[in-house]
Amino acid sequence: MRKVYSLFSNSSIPNPALWLCLGLCITASTVLAGDPPTGGDNPPPCSVSIGPASVQDACPDQEPNLRGGPYLIQFTANPSGGGPYSHTWEVVNAGGTGANNSNLSNANTATVTFNTANLGRPGTVTLKYTVTGSCGTTSKLVTVNTNASPNAHLLPQWKCSASQGSYSATWNLNSEISPQINNGGAWTVKYYNSTSDAVNDNNAFNNSQANNYNVNSANKTIYARIQNSAGCWLAGPVSLNIWPTPGVNPVPDASPICVGAPTTVNGNPTGGAGGYTHAWTRVGGSVPSGNVSLSNTSSQVATVSGSSTGSIILRYVATDINGCSASATATVTVGGGSAISMTPLPDITVCPASHVDPIELSALPLGVNFTYSWSGGYGAGLSNGSASGADPEIPSFYSTANEGTWTVTVTASRPGYCDDEQTFNLTVRDVTPPTFIVCPADMTVNNDVDKCGANVNWQPPAAVDNCASLVNIYQVLPLSGKTTGDFFPVGNHTIKYIADDDYGNTSVCEFAVTVRDMQLPDIECPSGIQYLETNNGQCSHTLSGTYLNASVVENCGLDYVRNDYTNASTLNGAVFPAGSYPIVVTWKAEDWSGNTATCTFAVVVVDNDAPTVVSCPQDKTVSNDAGECGAHVWYA
Repeated sequence: MRKVYSLFSNSSIPNPALWLCLGLCITASTVLAGDPPTGGDNPPPCSVSIGPASVQDACPDQEPNLRGGPYLIQFTANPSGGGPYSHTWEVVNAGGTGANNSNLSNANTATVTFNTANLGRPGTVTLKYTVTGSCGTTSKLVTVNTNASPNAHLLPQWKCSASQGSYSATWNLNSEISPQINNGGAWTVKYYNSTSDAVNDNNAFNNSQANNYNVNSANKTIYARIQNSAGCWLAGPVSLNIWPTPGVNPVPDASPICVGAPTTVNGNPTGGAGGYTHAWTRVGGSVPSGNVSLSNTSSQVATVSGSSTGSIILRYVATDINGCSASATATVTVGGGSAISMTPLPDITVCPASHVDPIELSALPLGVNFTYSWSGGYGAGLSNGSASGADPEIPSFYSTANEGTWTVTVTASRPGYCDDEQTFNLTVRDVTPPTFIVCPADMTVNNDVDKCGANVNWQPPAAVDNCASLVNIYQVLPLSGKTTGDFFPVGNHTIKYIADDDYGNTSVCEFAVTVRDMQLPDIECPSGIQYLETNNGQCSHTLSGTYLNASVVENCGLDYVRNDYTNASTLNGAVFPAGSYPIVVTWKAEDWSGNTATCTFAVVVVDNDAPTVVSCPQDKTVSNDAGECGAHVWYA
C-alpha cells in the first residue's frame, strides 16, 4: 500500500487520487510531515558487508611443533539499514568436512569464530549469516576452504668433505634440498636454526644464507618450514651429514725410467670409507700420447712406459664406496739408455739345512754381459753377492735350519742400460710328505691247521723323505696292535702305517689282510651197519639216545650238523622200520665259512620177537560122519 506523507505539501496529487484517499487519509493526520526517503517512497532493506573476506582458507591439521596454520577463522558482519540488529551464523553446507554449528563460537554476534581443527580436508564449508533489524531481514553466505598441510619425508642428506682430514661442505638449500621437499607442489620452504624458530617463523635464513650454507662438522641439523598458499605449514628437521674424503698420493716406483721400460705407479689411497675404485689417465707431459703405454688403469697400481724421452703426467682418482673422490697427479720421466729385461725368477722352496743348487740368471738382450747383484736372502742362508756374465748363476748354498720365507731381489745393470729388477720368494720349508718305498699289497692267507686264524707275516713298510734323513713310521691299525708275525683270526683286517718326517708332513701305507678258513669240519659217523632189533612191540625200532649221532670237530665254529633221515641235529626218537634192506643215513656238517663234510652209515632192523597166539580152540571130541570112518570137524 502506498502511504501519503503529507496532504498539504507542495507536491501535486491528482484530484481523483486525492479523493480516493480522503476517507483513508484522515487517520494519517497524526503522521509528521517530512521529506520522502531517498530513492522513492519505500524504505530500503537491510544491507550487510562481511570481512575480512567472504572466502577464507583454513588449516585443520594441527600438531604442536610439527604442523599448523590458521584454523580459527573469523568473519565480522557490518549490517546497515536500520537497527537494532540481531545476528545469526550457521553452517549450511559442511562440504564433506564434518563441520556443524558446534564448530562456531559467538554465532549470535556480528563476529563469529569458526574452529576448523581436525575437520576433513580438502573441502569447502559454507556459512550463512542472517541479520534482522528495523530494516527487515537479510542473509549472506561466506565460505571456508579446508586445506591439507604439507607432508614430506626427507632422508638424511650426505655430502663428501671438501678436503681430506676435515669436515667441510656447502649446501645450496634452495636447489639441493627444497626440490626434494616440495615434490613439485606449490609450497614455499624456509630454513631455520631451531624448531621453535621454524614453528614461529622467526629468524629464517635469507636467500644468501640458504644458497651458500656451510657445515664444518660431521653432521648438523637445521629445520625447514614448508608452507602452502593457504598458510598451512609443516616443520621438521633436516639432517646434513658429511662423509670424510679419501686422500691420494700417487708415486712412481721408478723415475726416470728407460725408453721402453715399464714402471708401476701406486695411487696410495687412504682415508674415506674404503672400498675404492681407481682411475688412471694421462693428462699431459712431453712424451706424445701415442708413445705412452698405460695399463691397469682401474687398479690401485698402474703400469706405464714411454717409447720416447720426455715426461708423462698421470692423474689418479680414487673413489670410495660413498662416492667421495680424491685426485692427484704423478710425473714419470722417461730418460735415455736401453732397457734390460730380466728373465722372471720363479719362487723356490727348499728343505731346511739342505744343499741348494745354483740359480741361473739371464736377461735380454741376449749375449750382453750384465752385472747381477742379489740381496735379501741372508736369513735363508743365501749371502748377498753379485756375478757378471751373459748367463751367470747365484752359486749353490746351504739353507738355514729355520723355516721361513725371504724375498730375494736381483738387479741387472750395465753402463748405457737401464737397470732391471726381479724378485723371488725363497722359502725354507719341508712341504713334501715322505714316500713309502715298501708298502705290502693286500694279502689273503689260509688258516693254520686246526686253528681259527693264522700267523701272518709281511715285510715291514719303509719310507724315505726329501728333507729328513730319518723317517718315523708307526702302525695305527688294527687298534689291537697286532703286527707282522702275529696271529690274526679268520676275517678281514686293515693294516695302516703312518710315516712322519718331523715337519708335520705325513704319508699313509694301508693294506688289507684277509684270513680264510679253508679247513673242513672233521665229521665221524657210527661205523658200518648198525643192526637194531624191533622194540616197543612194533615192527620197527624207535631210537633212544644219541649214540647214532655224528661227532664233529671244527677249528672255528659250526653253522649246523644235520642228518638227512630226520633232517634234524639228532636221531634221538627216530623210528626205523624192520626190513632186510639197510637204511642209509647221511650226516652233514657246515662251518661258519661254508666248508662242509659228510659221513654215512646204515641201519638194519631185525625182527627178533616171537609171534604171540591170541586165540586157541579148546580140545574137542566128535562122532564119525555116517558111513565114514571119520568126521568133518569145525573150530574157530
